[in-house]
Amino acid sequence: MSETNPPEQPDAETETLFSDTLMAVLRMLDTLPRHEREELEHHVKCSLAGFNRMYAQAYFTADDDQVGAFEALRENGFEPVIDCTFGEDDGLPPMICMDIHGVSAIRDSEFLGWITTLLKPFGGIVHEAGYADPPGPDAKRPTGH
Repeated sequence: MSETNPPEQPDAETETLFSDTLMAVLRMLDTLPRHEREELEHHVKCSLAGFNRMYAQAYFTADDDQVGAFEALRENGFEPVIDCTFGEDDGLPPMICMDIHGVSAIRDSEFLGWITTLLKPFGGIVHEAGYADPPGPDAKRPTGH
């Protein structure tokens, strides 16, 4: 017969410190401009969720394996979409800008490295990656939070 010990209860000093810290954080939140507070709240919700809508943007030149990149992204559950193309008329070498949408359990802090590693063999350069934006009138990449 094995004995199980009850979980340790925090002492009063620890609870007080936690409560004071939480109140300080909440007071700081109140001082943020509305859009910054909403962005922070969205990021916290995403961090606590098991799965999140993710977004990335990558660039590919004509010499890169764009078809291979599309296939690799789809095999990993992401949907790539060509957002725009650039050419000599724009003063740039010919290239495409690809938006990448999908759902993942990967955290925001790890997603950029993961998507960069996935696209590197195909020549893609990841410009940005992370949690999708919260819904709103200007949301380019809405998420479900």
